[in-house]
Amino acid sequence: MEEYVDNEDIVAIRLADNTEFELPITIVDTEDMVAMSVLLDNYQYHASAADEFTAFQKLRDMLLDKGIGLKCCGAMINAHQSGMMATSNKVYLLTLGKPALLKDIAIIYDYADIKEFPNTLERERFVEEWFNSLEK
Repeated sequence: MEEYVDNEDIVAIRLADNTEFELPITIVDTEDMVAMSVLLDNYQYHASAADEFTAFQKLRDMLLDKGIGLKCCGAMINAHQSGMMATSNKVYLLTLGKPALLKDIAIIYDYADIKEFPNTLERERFVEEWFNSLEK
């Protein structure tokens, strides 16, 4: 079994009290699963899924439940990963009424100065709204 470990991804986070700092995310990518974790205040948060963006969303939601928001492109409400991107760390940053283009691609962990921290359900609702906006 081939395993890839990446300890290089750093995300900025904001705590509920508005404290901000950088936090390393450990990513372990095997043939059939991506696992990621962060260590914060001596507690290890861990999530895994078949692909990196889904694992990231699980970890993000777990941290949101604790009042911790990730300030990166993957945490934005308009972040969406196409099926062809599922083996990568890239997402489209969608705009209502406009198709996703190559110029709209971002790395999940790239810094984004976001003020609102949506959960996965809110992001999925936005993506549905985006799809509907293309039909008009």
